[in-house]
Amino acid sequence: MKTITWDAWGPSAAFLLRMTVFSFPPPGNTAEQVSGFTGGSVVLPCSCENRDTSEVFSWQKKINTQKPLKVFRLEGLPSYGKEFEERVELFYSENTGNCSILLKNIIGGDHGSYRCYWKMTPLKTLEYYRFGEFLLGFLFIIMRFLSVVFSQDNTDFHRKSTD
Repeated sequence: MKTITWDAWGPSAAFLLRMTVFSFPPPGNTAEQVSGFTGGSVVLPCSCENRDTSEVFSWQKKINTQKPLKVFRLEGLPSYGKEFEERVELFYSENTGNCSILLKNIIGGDHGSYRCYWKMTPLKTLEYYRFGEFLLGFLFIIMRFLSVVFSQDNTDFHRKSTD
């Protein structure tokens, strides 16, 4: 299984969000990890080559055992889930074989499992993980430890030089 990781570093970054993408129908299934920061954007990749544009195409988000949330659905006119209105950009008009979406203005609640459906068969499942709180806390502890160590070394140095 092939794994690809992308990291998106944004200026207003607060949390790192990770997403794992699983592709089902095509042979040679792949798993990809996609990362992005709160306030940034991330592409949720999904290929639907040879898709008949009159067929239903949708993205859903599932968290644990809850009912899936509609992210996007194209059945005639596009429609969006209320949590995703104004935050989803599509690529299907440029290329009917590209069912990927761009999720903009990422929020902490965007973690979960995302599925791309075409002919009501899941094409992709994306697992989204919240990672940044742990990473930022860990970096803070390391920086604090280093500042204490270096401040003690400087104090000892000054004491020795004044004796």
